[in-house]
Amino acid sequence: LSPGGQWLKVAGGGKAAVLAAGVRMAPNRGSILEIGTYCGYSAIRMALARPGVRIVTLEVDPAHMVIARNMIAFAGLAHVVDVWTGHSKDVLHRIPDRYGGADRFKL
Repeated sequence: LSPGGQWLKVAGGGKAAVLAAGVRMAPNRGSILEIGTYCGYSAIRMALARPGVRIVTLEVDPAHMVIARNMIAFAGLAHVVDVWTGHSKDVLHRIPDRYGGADRFKL
């Protein structure tokens, strides 16, 4: 928290560097699951840090989902980042089937 007691959900600055470093250590195949898209910034950073890996991200707020999808499209990454909307308890169980089954997409 900042001295004013506020925080920002976006992983910018030093947090973005840590996120990118962690993602670069992931296997160079498969998918990365993010829960909590907000405006799509982290998904974009992960997609740029690990080309060739699909980013699957969930957002509960439909307004944030629309913003995220537009930001990701503007970044030219809509072909590698999928933004799902809904609560994780309702969506997570559907994801493996969409990406080739539980053998290919493990939660």
